[in-house]
Formats: sequence, structure tokens, C-alpha cells
Amino acid sequence: MQFNVRQCVVIVTVLLSSACGCRTGPAGPSYTPAEQKQLLEPILARRIAILEPFTQVRSFDQDRIPDGVEVLLQAFDSQGEAVKLAGNIVFEFFTYREPAADPKNEQIQRWEFAINTLEKQETYWDPRTRLYKFPLLVDKSRLAPGKRGKEDKKYVLVARYNDAWGEHLESQATIDLTGLISQVREEIRQIRGK
Repeated sequence: MQFNVRQCVVIVTVLLSSACGCRTGPAGPSYTPAEQKQLLEPILARRIAILEPFTQVRSFDQDRIPDGVEVLLQAFDSQGEAVKLAGNIVFEFFTYREPAADPKNEQIQRWEFAINTLEKQETYWDPRTRLYKFPLLVDKSRLAPGKRGKEDKKYVLVARYNDAWGEHLESQATIDLTGLISQVREEIRQIRGK
């Protein structure tokens, strides 16, 4: 069987069109940003929570000496189901003011995490527990015993989540840093002993 040039062009065009996935029918629906948000609303985070009992002082370099705090954070949709986040999370440590309606006093440290790629999701998200785990390396010099006239062990940790639409969610927890304070005390003893 022989093909002329015209038949070859038609066959090649049909094959390339089907291989490239070209559509001959109408395009799918297009949505405005507001419509996109409305469609995603059932699965977007509506609340975040720092899980206080599980947020603890940790060593991040495997030497068993505390370096900071591992924060466990969970996000919930409008139905109360655990969901993933996409956006930025800012953590801030404050000294604790007691008694006060707002226990946040002096800001000590700030960390920011972008959760905007699959790689970053895999870094911070634990699929078994459906929680985020964030390592906050604490500047121990800011926690030095006696620096503010007394040895503070309680601090206020605030988590702020900002999504792609500019909405903000916040959670606050009181954290006991006794393990870090003890480590700072030991480091000061070693420095003075030399």
C-alpha cells in the first residue's frame, strides 16, 4: 500500500494531535480566585493548635543535650478533621508575664517556615500522626538564668499560619523550658570553672 504526500501529512497530524493531548472539545471550567477558594473551603485549615503536652525540649544534634523545642502542630478543617497546610508559619517565643490576661511579655526569638513545596511538606509533616513537627533551635543566651532578675522557666509560644489567600490562624501555648534552663546553668558553671 502506497501513501501520497497529502495522506502522510493527514496521518502525521492526527498522530501528533492525539499524542500531544490536544483537545478538540470545549475547555474545562475556569474559576476566579474567589471561586477557587470557595471550592476548596471544605478542606482548608480553619484552626491550628500547638499540642502542648507533646511539644517538648529536644536535642536536634543527637548529643542528648537540649538545643531547642520540637513543636507539634495540628491543623483542622471546618469539620474538625486533620488537614495539611500550605503557606507560611511563624513561631515566636515570649517571656511569660504572670498574672495577666495576655501572658506574652518580651519577644525572645522568632522562626519562620515556608510550607510551599512537596519537599517541605515531607520534611515537617508526619503522615502517621497527621501532625507537623517543627524544630525550633533556641538561642540559649537569651534564656540565661538571672538575665531578667529571675530564672524564668515558662515561656509563651505563638504559632501564626498565613495561607495563600492572606487568611491568618493563630495558636498560643505556655511552654516549660526547664530542660534548656538547666543546660544553660550547666554551661555557665563549666565556663566559670575553667
